[in-house]
Amino acid sequence: MKYERITEETVGALVERFYAKIRGDAVLAPIFDKALAGRWDEHVPTMREFWCSALRLKRDYRGDMLAAHQKL
Repeated sequence: MKYERITEETVGALVERFYAKIRGDAVLAPIFDKALAGRWDEHVPTMREFWCSALRLKRDYRGDMLAAHQKL
């Protein structure tokens, strides 16, 4: 889907679609399921915050993305 503008809503929709596809993928779903250990409902909003911050739409993300992924 193509969006006219980059907004919090369009970023949120893209993140939701991306993770829906991941969850339905035979190869990637088990990898993410293992890493998230049932925390999908927590992870997806965090990714929305991360991408909105990365795109300078908001400044809500306070996590450490590198530290979170190093242990994986």
